[in-house]
Parts: sequence; C-alpha cells; structure tokens
Amino acid sequence: MLMKLYLDAGLKDFIEIFHQGATANSVIQAVNFDKTHNFLLQFWESLFRFQIETVIKYFHFNHEQNDHFIHIKRVSDILSDDTLSPFRKIQKEMQFFQNFSVEYEELLGQLCEENENWRFWNTFLSKHCFTYIAYFLAIRSGNWELRNFCIKEVTKITQITESKYYARLLPYHIADLKNFPASIIKKFEEGAFVVNISGRNIHSQGLDEAHESCINREVKGAMRTFSSAALSKLVHYLPHRAKVLTNLKKELSFNKPDLHKTAVTRTTFEEENILLYIQNLRKSHLVQFEHKTLSHFFNDEIILTKLQKDDLLSYENVATTHLMTYIKSCMTDFKFRYNKTRKITGFSFKPQTVSYVKKELKDQRLENSLLRKQISWSKNQNIPVSDFQQFIALPKAIVDSDGLPYKGDKSKTLKIFRSRYPDSFTNILTETPQCVVIDGMFILHTKPLLSSHKTFTDYIIYLYKKCILPYFDNNTVEVHLVFDDQSPPLSPKDIERNRRDLKNENTSGVSFTKSSKLPSDWLKFLTNRNNKKQLVLLISEQFLLLSQNAIKLNQTFVVGGGFDNSSLSKCVVQNEIRIIKNFQTNISEGTVDGNQCGCRKQRKSCGPGCKCGQSCLNSNGPTMLPSGDANIQQPNEKTQVEHLYDSESDTDTDSDNMTFNDFFLEFENLGINLVELDESDLQTVITDFNTHV
Repeated sequence: MLMKLYLDAGLKDFIEIFHQGATANSVIQAVNFDKTHNFLLQFWESLFRFQIETVIKYFHFNHEQNDHFIHIKRVSDILSDDTLSPFRKIQKEMQFFQNFSVEYEELLGQLCEENENWRFWNTFLSKHCFTYIAYFLAIRSGNWELRNFCIKEVTKITQITESKYYARLLPYHIADLKNFPASIIKKFEEGAFVVNISGRNIHSQGLDEAHESCINREVKGAMRTFSSAALSKLVHYLPHRAKVLTNLKKELSFNKPDLHKTAVTRTTFEEENILLYIQNLRKSHLVQFEHKTLSHFFNDEIILTKLQKDDLLSYENVATTHLMTYIKSCMTDFKFRYNKTRKITGFSFKPQTVSYVKKELKDQRLENSLLRKQISWSKNQNIPVSDFQQFIALPKAIVDSDGLPYKGDKSKTLKIFRSRYPDSFTNILTETPQCVVIDGMFILHTKPLLSSHKTFTDYIIYLYKKCILPYFDNNTVEVHLVFDDQSPPLSPKDIERNRRDLKNENTSGVSFTKSSKLPSDWLKFLTNRNNKKQLVLLISEQFLLLSQNAIKLNQTFVVGGGFDNSSLSKCVVQNEIRIIKNFQTNISEGTVDGNQCGCRKQRKSCGPGCKCGQSCLNSNGPTMLPSGDANIQQPNEKTQVEHLYDSESDTDTDSDNMTFNDFFLEFENLGINLVELDESDLQTVITDFNTHV
C-alpha cells in the first residue's frame, strides 16, 4: 500500500538509482520482503535526517520571524561545530531535547503549511511509513496493543488504494476481536499471536512468516536432498577438493583474519546507503522553499491537475470518511457488504486499456480502407476527389496542445515523388554540373572513424575530401555549402527542433577546438544544440581555409549560414576568403537568397533572360568583399564572380496563368499534402509535375 501511494511520486526514481534489473523490479513490486523492507527503512531514515536539515535551514531562511525558537538555534550551532565528535553532539542535544522537539514540530508545521511537497512527504514520514515500522516492531517484540493500533491505521489507507480484500477483511477482523473471549485476548496480550524460534528478544515472527522459515524450508530442503549414489560420489572427490583449496590458499598467501579487516559490516553498508539517499534528496524539489506547489521529486515534466493535487493532499480525510461510511452501512443490518474502495488520483496517470487501443486501431483501419476505396474510385472515373471525408468532429490540428504549430516532413513528400516518378531521381551525375549546392546539416551526421580520426581536424579534413573536393576535381565552377541557422527567431522549424530535443536524451554542452579529441558517441554529441552550433562554425572556417589551396582560380567556394551572423556569407574566390554582401542564408532553412530586384521572380539572383533591364539590382551579380573590409558597400570589379544562372527567371510566363486549384486537385488526387510544403518547395514541385505529368 505504501508503494501504491508513493511509488510514482518519487520512490521509483530512488529505487532505480541504487538498484538495477531484477533487484529493482523485486523492490518496486514488493515481491522480496527483505529487499523492500531494507529500502523502506533506509529511505525513511534518510528522509527524516533530511527533514531535520531542511527545518534548520528554513529557520535561518526566516530568521527574523523565528527568533523565539532558541532551542532550534542551539541545535544548529551544535551541528555546525566541527570540533565536536558525533557522540558529543548527541550528548549536548539530549540536554534540551524535549524543548527542541516542541519547537521543531511548530516550525515543521509552518513549513508544511507553506510548502505542499513537505506536507505530502511529512505524511509519509510521520504516519504511513512510521506505521509500517511500528507494525514491524510490534511483530518482532510481540506487542499486542501496538499491533492493533497499526492495523487500525492501515485499515484507513486500504480504502483508497484499491486493496479490495484488505479493505473488507480488516474492518471485519477488528470487529471480530471485540467478540473474542477475555481469556484469548489475554493470551494475545502475552504474545501468543507470534512465535519466537531463536529465543532472542525482538526476534519474534508472525505465524505465516514462521511457517515460511521452518516448515516450508524443511520441505524444500527434503526435496533437494542428495541420493545415496550422489553422496557416494561426493565422498570420493571431497578429499581432492580440500587438497586443491589448501594449496590455493598457500600459494596466494591467503590469511583469513585479514579478510575481516577489510570487510564492510552491515551497519556501515546501510549508513553509506543512507548518505547516498540524502545526497540525491538535496537535488530534489524539497530543497526549494519557493517551489511550493506539489510536484514530483525530480521530474518537472509531470504536471499534476487540480484533482490530483486535491486528492493527494487530502487523501487521509477521504480515507477516514470512506471507512466511517462503510462501517455505518454495515451496522444498519449487521452484515458486512462488499466494500467498494474509493480510488484517488495519484501521480500515475491511468494507462489506456487494451480494449480502447484495439478500438482505436480498428477505427484507423476502417478509415484507411474507406480512403483507399475513394481514391481508387477517383482514378477509375478520372474525377478528382473534391472532399476527403473525415470521421472526427473537428478538423485535423495544425498545432499541438501548447498552441505551437507542427512542421510537415518534406521527406514524406519526397518518398511519394520517388515512388511515383522513379526515373526523375538518380544518384549518378551524367554530366559535370556548373554549380552544386550541398546541405551542410546533412554531412554533419557522417560519423567519424574513431580508428583513424582522433581530433576534429582529422574529421574536418575527411569531410572536405569526401563531400567538397570531388566536385572541384570534377571541374565544377561553384560549390555552395549552406547550413541552417542555429539560433533563428521563433519559427515552425525552431519549434520542431525543440520538440525533437524533448524526445532526445539531454546532453551537456562542451567547448572544443580543432585540436580537441572527438567524442566517443557522435550522435549523442550532436543532440546538444550548442555543440552542433560550435561544430558548424568550426567546419565553415576550416573549409574556407582548406579551399584556399585546394581549388583553382576560376572556381568558387561559398559558405552560407555557418557563422554567428546569420546574414553573413563567405566565399573563396581567386584563392582569397571574402565576404558576400548580397547573399544571405534563410533564417530557418539552409538556402541562399540574393537581393530583391524588380524582375518577376522576387528574392532571386538574376540570370540570362532577366526582364529588369538596367534597373536590375543584381545585374552585376553578387558583390563580394574582402573579409578584412566588411564595410565597403560598392562592388569591386576584381572581386566579382560570375553570377549563378537561375532557371526560374527564364521560364515561360504563360505558365503563370494556370490556376493553383488545378494543381491542388491533381496533387490531392495523388494523395500528396501540399499544405506541408513551403513556398519555394511548392514552386519546384509544380514545375516538376508539369514536366513529368
């Protein structure tokens, strides 16, 4: 029952920190009494110590209001005195322990009123877990009165933890004890409800536990007893085994007394565990006085609803009220009815049932089947689909629950085009391209070869030789390397990045240079946005330096989006690094745009066929300035390079007369969602569609 209330509130995190695998599962599911019992005792003591530490800090935090707590201050001074031994500190504290406990309870009450987290966990300390410890001591010591008190406290908790059998049997058990003869009750008070096998004090056991320790163990031992044949074989090899062990100890100089000097006692081991628990508690929300609302120990992503908070902070009253109602209903006709427990909403959220999941999958299959039939009918009749029927009350959301827009995946559209028009895609260049544009973000995910790449310099040279240099060796005139801006303003792509980051494991950022060693886990290194931004800056600068000596005089290498200033682009022309003034990288996508001009195609560099005439802003091509003089505004004839030919500027103007609805219906008939495409991609899609269809 303790696990049902507090496991999802933070106990599970502590269990998984110090236990793994089957051991953690046995503690979480409480199938192993010893492991679960030891964990609860150690965690209770660590939380109690941490509570004392927190109350003293709270006293100093509100020192002006708490001047009258003089004994709290005295204990604080004793604990902070490093010259005293732990035993001497306890002796001094015991002199005024009674006055200290009164002030401590008062100050703890103030803290619990202000902080919901401490109010919740103080109930665990002072009531529920303390009741469990008291019941354990009652069984071990044979204390009948303490045992009955704990049973009554547990009965209340069973009313809200879905323990339907205990919720019904425990009230019946308490009522049954009232009808027992006085002689039997007297025997119970003398300790007849437990047995003591060893005869030592505080070592008694309940009847069920004694049955497991004695009868069951003997029965299981009898089932594993060796046969006469096995015992005869054992007699033959035991002398040889003893001789081998003796020789081994002699050769290793093994001395048994030395083993006890280094052995860790159980008390020391438990104390180390408690100190580790306290260290993790200091990282939790219980440390923060300003964090007053009820929340998970560590996980900030778990946000409780108002109903959950109300139930968790008042479940003690709810349990008592429910138990009294059940008892009154039974007293009306003296019959014990089925007790339907009152389920409270804790930290855990109700998972989807199997039947609900099956129903959802069935609805999805039905919807997909109907859509396929509708598309098939459209193809057969050669009639565009005018309306896709939807089976939900509201249209498909374009934002999430926080109001942030979704960003469509262009890769899905690419797969559709690749499947429908496979001849349009090729991985082999049939002729030498005059200009190549490379997506820089794609090449970042090329994993380094750790066997040969030791530093970032080795990795950058490897990328340059693999991704950039082959195009220049193939006599390509211009190579553009473009990166996404790593710090754009709020945009759908930036929101999508943040959404992806939430799914990935958080990694800490590191500072590195070109001579630093490469990380062992490359993909984990890239999940940190700061690491990726540093890598983009480093690759951009190093690629420019490598291109100074690697390319010919008539070749140009352009890098966009790889610098702190998103509007800055650099190039290598005539073996010199220069700044390009009228090229800039889009804030969210790795595309290079030129200045706007008066021609029909806005935001594009003009090429042959430009209709601007003398008024074209880009008639002289992109302006490039030496990197050392970025303030020069006029173009320099020596630094100009040939402008890129833009095929879109030379397209037939008659194509503009085609309406967008015609394209939309045709693509909708093909099952392509044009809403997820941006403006530039949409124009390219329409052009390719006219070419192939």
